[in-house]
Amino acid sequence: MKELTSRQKQAIETKLRISEAAMKLLKNTSYDSIKITDICKEANVSVGAFYHYFKSKDMMIKYSYNSIDSLIIEDYKKKSFDSYIDAIIGLNNSEATLVQSLGYNFISNSYIQILMDESQYTISPNRLVHLKLIELLKLALNEKEIIDTDVYELSEFINRTARGNIFDWCLKRGTTNLVDVWTSDIEKIMSSYKNI
Repeated sequence: MKELTSRQKQAIETKLRISEAAMKLLKNTSYDSIKITDICKEANVSVGAFYHYFKSKDMMIKYSYNSIDSLIIEDYKKKSFDSYIDAIIGLNNSEATLVQSLGYNFISNSYIQILMDESQYTISPNRLVHLKLIELLKLALNEKEIIDTDVYELSEFINRTARGNIFDWCLKRGTTNLVDVWTSDIEKIMSSYKNI
């Protein structure tokens, strides 16, 4: 793979700075209240730079949401686990922790964009987090940590549960502890599939 030029690196850094500024603002402010000029001021970029990278505020939110997977995997890799079942729970815990840290405002607005997104990125089996979950489920199955099951169906079940937890948390305006609820649900799922 070719190394990125300094210009390409700068472009990536600017896009990240813009999306991080938006995420920061969305923790405490509604999506409709935030103007592109607010995002640019927070990111210390010009409005022209914003439009160079994003066609709209909606596109910027979609980009921000899509970049979350790499942050989840990065957090997950910092942890160690005694079993593949623990690793599966840990992966979900990393995801729940990041989602909760972004705040329900940002996630709620991301879900609005997700529902209108033709690419259906959120449910794509090619997402980094989904691929990692499948890998861990296969390893757990090979090591006989879980009962003989279709790992793709189990992965889909876990992901549906996760999306349901996120949606419920957003409906409750972030008043519940998403990490605790999500982790508890995943522990229950994995306990029911554990090979005894």
